[in-house]
Amino acid sequence: MEKMTRDRLIIAKAKERCRQWMPYLRRLFLPMRCIAKDNIPTAAVDKYCRMYYNPGFVSKLTVPQMAYVILHEVLHVVLSHHKRTARMAPNADKQTLFLANIAQDLCIQQALQSDVGCHEPEDIVRIDQWTHIDGIEPGMTSEQYFYALREWYENREDGEPTEGEDESPSEDSEEGLGSPQDSESDGDSENDSDGDEDSDGDGESSADDGDEESDEDGSDGGQSSEDDDSDSDAESEATGSGQGESDSQSEVDTSGMPAMGDICNPAHAGSNSDGEEKPWEDPPTLADVANQERALREVEKDIDECQSLGAGGGGIRQSLKARLHPLPDPFDELRTAVGRTLVAAAGDPRKTYRKYPRRTLPGDGRLMGTEHIQPEAVILLDTSGSMESSAIKDRALTIVAKGISRLQNPRIVCCDGVVQSENRVANMSRFTWDGGGGTDMTAGLLYVQEKYNPDAIVIITDGITHWPTEKLRAKVICALCCGAWAERVPKWLKTVHLYREQHKYAL
Repeated sequence: MEKMTRDRLIIAKAKERCRQWMPYLRRLFLPMRCIAKDNIPTAAVDKYCRMYYNPGFVSKLTVPQMAYVILHEVLHVVLSHHKRTARMAPNADKQTLFLANIAQDLCIQQALQSDVGCHEPEDIVRIDQWTHIDGIEPGMTSEQYFYALREWYENREDGEPTEGEDESPSEDSEEGLGSPQDSESDGDSENDSDGDEDSDGDGESSADDGDEESDEDGSDGGQSSEDDDSDSDAESEATGSGQGESDSQSEVDTSGMPAMGDICNPAHAGSNSDGEEKPWEDPPTLADVANQERALREVEKDIDECQSLGAGGGGIRQSLKARLHPLPDPFDELRTAVGRTLVAAAGDPRKTYRKYPRRTLPGDGRLMGTEHIQPEAVILLDTSGSMESSAIKDRALTIVAKGISRLQNPRIVCCDGVVQSENRVANMSRFTWDGGGGTDMTAGLLYVQEKYNPDAIVIITDGITHWPTEKLRAKVICALCCGAWAERVPKWLKTVHLYREQHKYAL
């Protein structure tokens, strides 16, 4: 039988350690495929819960460190981070995705802190390093962290240190958070803590497999990226890691940010974090898609059982419920509001004798054909000044993008105090946000009704506006982006509270 390599042995032991720490996630990390790739910088997970790792990187980690990495990657899957990133920042650039990854890592670090905090690797993203930024405090959602980080990043002056940057060197030197001078002492301290813990079984197994020469490097190398004294084997292992790290880091600006080491570095995230497929990711199979959703539902049941026994997982359970039982989509509501299928771009299929079936042969009897009826639905977008808030505007743009994908060339009317523009839009690249003044959605609703007489109107607004006093002829669905004036929305409207979705997530 072929002898197990050191990286495979560490991963196998790490999964067993994960079972001890968070047993309610075992249905995800135990069957999770771990694929070795030389061209990946460290380790990352894709949208289908498949982990990719660099064998050289994993061989330098201790078992507790690798267990932490596995749980970190699995929580990206549990919390649906690729979907939430697409909703928070559609069509984002590399820098924005990097900030979103930091926001996600802040939530994951706090989720793991209570159960496995004593095994946290050095130089990971930690909440105490980012609280100097206005709007960031413990216990927030990844959406809230992202909006605060983006506002801080956009308003800071390039090239100048931030408020927390002047204080970070002293803090780093005390806690070992990325000070180059302390990298050797950090490694020694890691040997003292994790090395002793593994000596009761983990280290002996490694020695039995003939890997004694890498035991010392197992703890030191995982904590820093300065293993320059390795020989030819280490050079071949670091080829993929070093090149990938330089490429990813060169695409983002990290000036003014706390030090982030190799372990769980947000710059090395996979597609499950930012939604972008990476070169090292394999094409998914139907089994990958089906198995992931089934495993998540089983995890939800396991968390319920663990909570009945007094175990943790409350925040993760709420996040799972938000993913598996989401709030209704405003365009799904059109199905019941209009009584016809508006979710499919083709429209509602109806049988008719006015059209022959496609497969009718010469001499056949007259058969009924099929025609597709697409009811007229107009999207009325509130583009007033109160909608310019980054969080509200992102929600509105996300709903506009959904409308364009669900409906066939929908008509989008931009209105603040008056109608600013009205166009049929085939894709988001052709959409323009016109407005910025006061708010009067009454004028917009009456204008759309009189000019187009649609079957349904989807109005996207923050609710800070006046409303018609009488019910309109068309079915009106209000996608409410803010809850400040939610009680003022007329009862005859069908209201979908978009802002509640973010609060459904515990992390």
